[in-house]
Amino acid sequence: GAKLLGDAENILYQSDLSRSQKADLLTGMALLAGLVSPEFPRKLFERRKDIMMESAAYEMIKKEGYEEGIQRGLEQGLQQGLEKGLQQGLEKGLQQGLEQGIKQGTKIGMIEEAREAILDVLTERFGECPLTLREIIVCLDSISMLKALRRQAIQVESLAAFRELLDEWLKEA
Repeated sequence: GAKLLGDAENILYQSDLSRSQKADLLTGMALLAGLVSPEFPRKLFERRKDIMMESAAYEMIKKEGYEEGIQRGLEQGLQQGLEKGLQQGLEKGLQQGLEQGIKQGTKIGMIEEAREAILDVLTERFGECPLTLREIIVCLDSISMLKALRRQAIQVESLAAFRELLDEWLKEA
């Protein structure tokens, strides 16, 4: 196979054919030789690259290879971009979720602390706090209202006065 290819190549190269005809025939020969062995076209191209590059078939093959390379590059770039974007999105989402969770947890903690502070003040000042009043206080979730109620719990004259004040505020809210 290699000897026949070499002989055919030499005959073609030394023939009186035009340079473009030689280029096309050598390129065609390289394509057919590739059916026998992947080494044959590579060696032929290395020896006769100067002529083969002028072939229309070579230009088509080069263009096809270029387009395939571009397509593969785009696909790989897209895949890598998607993977990186997904990773960054997950990291950002996790970070935002964590921050939001901390904020929400802190707010809930402050609300619960404010509720407990009111109940502690009322219990300290007036003894056991009625269950109905406890149930109302534990349902409140406005920090500003809870802080104001704590101040009132410290200042009011009686548990009944606190309950009246609370009922008024709830009607207004």
